[in-house]
Amino acid sequence: MRIALITSNPFPIGNVSTNRFTTYCKSIAEKGLFVKIFILHPSKSEEAKCNAPSGSYKNILYQNMANYTYWSYKTNILKKTITLIKGLFHSIKVLRNDQIDTIIIVQDNFIIYIFYWLFSIIYSGKLIIEKNEYPFGYLNYSKIKKYFQNIKYSFFDGFIIMTEELVDYYSKVKASDAKIFLLPMSVDSDRFENIRKNLLTENYIGCTFGYHNRDGLKDTLKAYKLYKHIIGDTSYKLWMVGDFKNLLNRIEIQEYIAANDLKDDAIIKGSYRSDRVPQILKDAKCLITTPQKYTSGGFPTKLGEYLATGNPVISTNCGEIGNFLINRKNCFLSEPSNINSIADDLVFIHNNQIDAEIIGLEGLKLAKTSFNTDKYIDSLILFLQSENIE
Repeated sequence: MRIALITSNPFPIGNVSTNRFTTYCKSIAEKGLFVKIFILHPSKSEEAKCNAPSGSYKNILYQNMANYTYWSYKTNILKKTITLIKGLFHSIKVLRNDQIDTIIIVQDNFIIYIFYWLFSIIYSGKLIIEKNEYPFGYLNYSKIKKYFQNIKYSFFDGFIIMTEELVDYYSKVKASDAKIFLLPMSVDSDRFENIRKNLLTENYIGCTFGYHNRDGLKDTLKAYKLYKHIIGDTSYKLWMVGDFKNLLNRIEIQEYIAANDLKDDAIIKGSYRSDRVPQILKDAKCLITTPQKYTSGGFPTKLGEYLATGNPVISTNCGEIGNFLINRKNCFLSEPSNINSIADDLVFIHNNQIDAEIIGLEGLKLAKTSFNTDKYIDSLILFLQSENIE
């Protein structure tokens, strides 16, 4: 079996999606199988600037179809379209030269689905898709739009899915003979393995967030305000790391910080390149995420990375988090929007550092076992090799 993964995400330095597929591609490659990442077009992300057009990373080969990795925000739509089309057809040549027989798509694009479906039909290959969320905006679709949206999933022989909730959804829209493999959220613990905590930095609580406003950032601030009121002058800072410029509720967050006199303590650090984030997480006294719900149906990859630092982790118990995490054993769990409980956890960690560190180390053990693709890789390879998904 020779595997190609098709994506538009930058690689090897990339985003959350990059980190996800890197974990299982690395584990597959360590089993001696051929794995290659095909990046269809350049990216406008800062991470893309750091990547070579082609190469090898952790035994995973990769190649940018455009032979360059970055384009600016000013790149016009015509150039982007032409570059994508050229990339698609160039990928066919490379797929044939590399004798690829199994394609995994990490992409949400109907044209790309059809393109590689035709390739798989012509050359008798397997076509797999990885899905970690509902289709974008799906919950607001009309019934008719949902119907046509779901047609595209009939192209695939198999699905790699992150959560039970999503398994339930995609099992209803897939082709009748297509198979599903449940691969829980995975984290590359190696990203944190050789990072030492910087003891010279200021004491802070780490919080990462996305622009989509799923992370309950305002609840984090409310709990932090209460914690700061209880602890007083020795309280830790709150570092908020993420794409604040594009955060959907940016104005609301700014107004809350200003109204509660938190501007010197709740610090918006902005975006960092993904390869710099592990050090920021490692240096924190503890890490926090307080979503109210997961409408995406997925599982927070950031939670796995939090746990992989070995630091104490505070989280709200929503989605399928409670299937893995146990309060005061391997993390600190509160019910969504329970501000008092979240603040109590911050206070406990501040006042009981040794006990909190023990819980943090239990979280690290969990990350290395339940969220390690090595645990699932033999079954995943059998799934990909199975004749039943052709």
